[in-house]
Amino acid sequence: MMIDKKLNTEELLILFKNGQKEFHNIEVETGSLIVKNLEGIKFNECILAIDFTDSNLKNSVFMDSNIKTCIFKNSNLTNSKFINNSVCATDFKNAIIDNIIFEDNYYHSSKLLINDLK
Repeated sequence: MMIDKKLNTEELLILFKNGQKEFHNIEVETGSLIVKNLEGIKFNECILAIDFTDSNLKNSVFMDSNIKTCIFKNSNLTNSKFINNSVCATDFKNAIIDNIIFEDNYYHSSKLLINDLK
């Protein structure tokens, strides 16, 4: 995975609020986006370590990314897609996971299934 740009959470939020919904090859390794409306955000081939606690992430996409240590506690992930990510130490506690697609995600060398989030 090649990273083109490093951002902090404030920069990411500004870009999102200005209409950018798709992020490719970025790194955001510190910060939080707690109680934010990020509906429809898409990450592809990114490195993220963000606290998304209590955020709206409906219809979001996390694909081919390293989301180790991200926190999705109490977040709304309805209709989101998590495909081919590294999810070690990722916290999905009490997240709303209705109709999500969760495929080919790995915790160390073990493949996780949707039931592992419940």
